[in-house]
Amino acid sequence: MEPQERRQQILDRAGEIFAIKGIAATTIREIGDAVGVRSGALYHYFPSKDAIVAEIIRLYLEDLVDKVHAVTAVEPTKRIEALSEIALRCSHEYLHATTMWRREGDYIHATILEQGNIGELYGQFEREWSNTLAAGVDQGIFRDDVDLDVVDHMLRYAIWSSSEWHTPTEDKSVDWLAHEVVKVILGGLLRTPKV
Repeated sequence: MEPQERRQQILDRAGEIFAIKGIAATTIREIGDAVGVRSGALYHYFPSKDAIVAEIIRLYLEDLVDKVHAVTAVEPTKRIEALSEIALRCSHEYLHATTMWRREGDYIHATILEQGNIGELYGQFEREWSNTLAAGVDQGIFRDDVDLDVVDHMLRYAIWSSSEWHTPTEDKSVDWLAHEVVKVILGGLLRTPKV
């Protein structure tokens, strides 16, 4: 097996184990057994268990932020729609990363976000949401009588955690869920003319 293939195999299997057992409860030996290599050989690919966790999170955030940057120039309503759809799709595509983060957020915030560019990637994603909400209020599109910090955190958490409770089916795909979520979000955010 090529080194890059083995590296990806390690990430895939480790992500699955971390998501099920938790980061602290997972040993390097278990990861090695899952990919058919001795635990010592894993250090050829990653210097530590935290480095494996960091790489899983980094790959998720990198893809998410790349997709988010593609929609920064659109108006706030369309941008909220796009951000919601992107976040929902990535949450489902990177199920192990989002499960790990939901279950072990304190650990990831305290330890993993400090590694490499992971904290900056996370910050870019957070800023895009808050900037979009603020632009919508500034342009008179979104309501100005709600606390944007509350809206921001509520929206991101609701979308991010959807992969925990939503299992895509033919009738209720991730695209269907995105459409439903956007209806609820915009229904609560859009300014309605006063009569």
